[in-house]
Amino acid sequence: MDDTQAFYESLADDYDLLFADWEASIQWQRTVLAGLVGASPKHVLDVTCGMGTQAIGLALDGHTVVTRDLSPRLVERLEKQARRRSLSMECTVRDVREIDPADAGRPHGARARRHVPGLGARLRPAPR
Repeated sequence: MDDTQAFYESLADDYDLLFADWEASIQWQRTVLAGLVGASPKHVLDVTCGMGTQAIGLALDGHTVVTRDLSPRLVERLEKQARRRSLSMECTVRDVREIDPADAGRPHGARARRHVPGLGARLRPAPR
């Protein structure tokens, strides 16, 4: 486990406490993302999903969501939250710095492009 993974693993059990109200944050980000992604269902790849603050809102709005995160505990928490809401999404532990070739054809969000140099060239833009 490298330092980055160890850091996020250490936050995993209390990750939702980073927000004043995690459930409200999901709803707020859901509203913001709806304005960016649009109403028609899309396939969305969240490569730094954490415990799903954005992914859950996108799935609630009918988008097909595929998630990746470095932290196994955060992915486990996301899977639990998705089940609690009867949402289906693919959740995988994966380091965004080592993008899987299978992800290369998936639409992605702007957030990943900003945080990972060169990622935008490896993934295709999300349709508008």
